[in-house]
Amino acid sequence: MHRVLSKILYKHTLKVCNDMGFKYGSRNNMMICQDTSRLSDGAIERKIRQNKIGDFVANNVIYHYKRHKNNYLFMGELLDDAFTAYRWVTYVKRQYIKYLNREFVRVKRLD
Repeated sequence: MHRVLSKILYKHTLKVCNDMGFKYGSRNNMMICQDTSRLSDGAIERKIRQNKIGDFVANNVIYHYKRHKNNYLFMGELLDDAFTAYRWVTYVKRQYIKYLNREFVRVKRLD
């Protein structure tokens, strides 16, 4: 059950990233962020303005999924993190849509 849920979350997150400009098959390892807690809100806003947010989020999702997909010991905790990440990605997508509609964009942390 955990494997199916993680794969569904992975696919839907990549679908959301595709809506934000990510192209399937294009990978850029320079966009991978090892420690997301050090990522500032301003950096996220800059990536939205530069239209690189889809690539950034998708490359990080792919990296973390492939890194942890066979870790059966902590699969429950990883699923909790995946749902939190999916919630954050959909929030960033809403901010991206606001940017496209020329509305004011202000990203905040969802804790």
